[in-house]
Amino acid sequence: MVESSRSDVAKTLHDLIDDPISPVMTYQQIVNFIIGDMGSAVEINAKQITAILIAKGLVQCEKIKFKVETVHPGGL
Repeated sequence: MVESSRSDVAKTLHDLIDDPISPVMTYQQIVNFIIGDMGSAVEINAKQITAILIAKGLVQCEKIKFKVETVHPGGL
């Protein structure tokens, strides 16, 4: 049997991508998931995670800021 050269973090990330817990996740949520799955002693390599996400075609969405007019009840 051929062993994969993927790190445990990469395997966990690929598993998350294949079966996401949410349709949209922030980078911090992804890191928190990996830590929750592997334990707090895991070493997170941000470049590795970013490279995997980009290779899978998953990119960060831009923040959207809405201009909202505040309406007070009772016309205050």
